[in-house]
Amino acid sequence: GIVGVLQEACTHAGVPAVSLWAAVPHYVSQPPNPKATLALLNRLEDLIGLRIPLGELPEDARAWQLGVDQLASEDSEVAEYVQTLEEARDTAE
Repeated sequence: GIVGVLQEACTHAGVPAVSLWAAVPHYVSQPPNPKATLALLNRLEDLIGLRIPLGELPEDARAWQLGVDQLASEDSEVAEYVQTLEEARDTAE
């Protein structure tokens, strides 16, 4: 994709480049996803050694997760599906 093309061009030009990705379950992949954004910014902080002002993002991420959990708990079919996915992930790890 375009990210790979840009990273390759940077490498050939001698420009350091990095690509960060957040693993997001497909059932919550539609933006905005403050939890994924927070994970990416935390990793970027680790890489560059600087603190990034996060503002209300940590609170937004917690609220987002609570909302996802609540939606899943209100629909038994969705809750069962999420549980199946989590068990499959745990088995793979």
